[in-house]
Amino acid sequence: MTDYVNTALGPVPADALGITSMHEHLLLGMPGWEYDASYKYDRRAVADLCIEKVNEAKALGLKSIVDATPMDLCRDIELFKTVQEATGVNIIASTGLYTVTDGNLVFWKLLAAYRGYDEALGRLKYTYTKEVTEGIGDTGVKAGVIKIATGKEIAQIEEISIHAAALTQQETGVRIISHTAAPAMGRPTAECLLAKGADPSRTMIGHMCDTPDAQLIIDCLDLGFWVGLDRFGLTMSISDEEKCRVLAELIEKGYINRLLLGHDCQVFNQVTDLIPAAMLAKMPDWNLSGLFRSIIPHMKEIGITDEQIHTLLVDNPRRFFSGS
Repeated sequence: MTDYVNTALGPVPADALGITSMHEHLLLGMPGWEYDASYKYDRRAVADLCIEKVNEAKALGLKSIVDATPMDLCRDIELFKTVQEATGVNIIASTGLYTVTDGNLVFWKLLAAYRGYDEALGRLKYTYTKEVTEGIGDTGVKAGVIKIATGKEIAQIEEISIHAAALTQQETGVRIISHTAAPAMGRPTAECLLAKGADPSRTMIGHMCDTPDAQLIIDCLDLGFWVGLDRFGLTMSISDEEKCRVLAELIEKGYINRLLLGHDCQVFNQVTDLIPAAMLAKMPDWNLSGLFRSIIPHMKEIGITDEQIHTLLVDNPRRFFSGS
């Protein structure tokens, strides 16, 4: 039986995803950007930029993108449709919420405080399930993954989001991906997911490559989870060379079949001057093409083979979404 994945233009077979980047953002806006009267969102201009950057990566082999933008960080489904139509690159949309500190979770916090955990859980589970099975708003686009997020500790509303995601996964089979504030939060996030009933074989613990300590990653892998080494190019805390060294260590220890790659890049950020140009200049590979232009060549230099790279970028995403 063929397994399908929801994209912005409808379901595609998991075995047709090809080279897949597992955690990216075409557009990201932190809560509050929309109240900046000096700025107006121009979807057409943003779409043109996204099309340009996606096509650059497509020319290097990219075929599918998991856009990990949750509901509360300026997710734009019409943008996804426009970009997929123009480029032919699959865009897999997310449902879900961000962290209590940096997301827009005030309503859900108050709902839990005044109506109780179960009321908030039921309504959030309904929301996630609707976006996966019926569509996001009136766009007709169904989410292909649920994005959960944890901060430096797991706040109650983050726990409720994890619980709602697990229940939706039990009902629909949808895959779960995560934002973790730091690799040390990988294991606590994984344990919370397990406690709420998530299936580790259908769940990725993300942002785990920002550490030189492979054991933090192994702690999640040994629970049966997939792990996202999905911040290549983002070198504020650790270099790409060190990330590649840890990747090679994990491969040597036999974990290659549970690893997924990406950049966690932002093609466009609301507002455009939010990230200083000088900071971006120090991270030239933090974009959709970084893996192909610089990082994969370095992987090969340290002994990671073409066959192993194919496993990481093609076989593993297919297996993640199909379970085969």
